[in-house]
Amino acid sequence: MKEQPQEQVPTLRQRLQLGIQVARVFSRAGRQDPIAVQIEETLVKGFEQAHISEKSIQTFKKRLEKVRQSAPHAYLEDTYAMGGILIYCSILLPALIGLGILDFSSRLTWIAFVVAFPCAIGFFLARFLKERNNISGYGWIHSTLATIAEIGILTATTSLFFHVWNVAGWIFLFWAIVIFFGYYYYRFAIYFMPILESFRDILKDISNIPPTKQGEEEKQAT
Repeated sequence: MKEQPQEQVPTLRQRLQLGIQVARVFSRAGRQDPIAVQIEETLVKGFEQAHISEKSIQTFKKRLEKVRQSAPHAYLEDTYAMGGILIYCSILLPALIGLGILDFSSRLTWIAFVVAFPCAIGFFLARFLKERNNISGYGWIHSTLATIAEIGILTATTSLFFHVWNVAGWIFLFWAIVIFFGYYYYRFAIYFMPILESFRDILKDISNIPPTKQGEEEKQAT
């Protein structure tokens, strides 16, 4: 008897790479430009060829449209946040200059400040360049700069509280972590969870395709 060849099980690294590629495709399809529409049409055709149910395809299209409608709101939120950080940095800079003798907390405040301030400026520069060249508004550059600036300014403020009084530092650190992660969890649930749910439903449909139908497709392909 001939031994049947064993199926190669993908490694964790291969699964992560595949997941990242799929997430990039879905994220690109969620933008508001002609390329995103072309990607959506290509995905829909691929789903139809894979015999994904019409209900799942329509749900995917509705959720993708919801993500597109939510993108400008995320962009606006980050714009307000970056504007507030720029104003706050202009107030914080004189206070940092007058700290006097530097300890660990004040040094950490300076490091976080010099990271956050340029990122906030870079956010508006990237926005200006994209709008000037008619490029799709919100992208990974904006989100990365906004996230780094927010983390930096929270770190700077927390370190400054620790420099003055440890109790105030721990209280501020606790609430900063709660609010920061709560806010980003909310954004994830609003802007990314619909796409992940659609991807999960499509994978479920693929796993439920009868083997006979898959065999017929392979015969037709040969």
